[in-house]
Amino acid sequence: SLSTFTQVVDEIYYTVDSLSPWVTTRASGSPSSFFVLLFHLLSLPLTPANLAVLFAHPDSPYLRAAGFLAARLVLDPRELWDALGEFVQDEEVVMVEPKKGVMGGGKEVRLGRWVRDLLVERKYLGDLVLPRIPEPILKDIRGNLGANTDVPRHAAYRGTVSPPRHPAHRGAGGATARDSPPPRHSAYRGGANSPPRHPAYRGASAAGHRHAASRGAPGEDEASPPRRA
Repeated sequence: SLSTFTQVVDEIYYTVDSLSPWVTTRASGSPSSFFVLLFHLLSLPLTPANLAVLFAHPDSPYLRAAGFLAARLVLDPRELWDALGEFVQDEEVVMVEPKKGVMGGGKEVRLGRWVRDLLVERKYLGDLVLPRIPEPILKDIRGNLGANTDVPRHAAYRGTVSPPRHPAHRGAGGATARDSPPPRHSAYRGGANSPPRHPAYRGASAAGHRHAASRGAPGEDEASPPRRA
């Protein structure tokens, strides 16, 4: 049973390898792992601190995508550009259609392109209807997209190359390595040799943004959900 934010984050990390709503196609009638876990995520008391953890997560683009889509679904439209605008040039590649067995296939896009579509398209991947954004706000978003072609890449992804993908999301010949459980991601490792934490996690003032698994105290990630403006 997935009853906490930490459990859902772990499950997304280990199982999601596509942002498609469906296992194969809509005709199959079977929702994908990504959408099943997104439902679990939205069933929790999702806080702004939880969204900040997902937005800045360094270990899987699918965790970050879960945060972006959750924000698109629950935030007031007036808040969307401030929440997601800095990510529209994220260059990491994600799968939006699953690979078809050993023959490969599937479809991939850059995460920033996917975020842009979340902000301006009426349907998710041309399939599922998203909450309506009022036309004046949508016009502002389109203007921001046109005027901000040089938006800096998110701090977690700056540099000449994209960050290395976790073994759980790569594998020989593009296959996903599932033969044995991958090591737990860095947010859970702890210890003196852990990599530097993202700025959203540092300092006493950012304590609320630390992942629940790093705090150890039960229930700290279950505050009241964000209120609409």
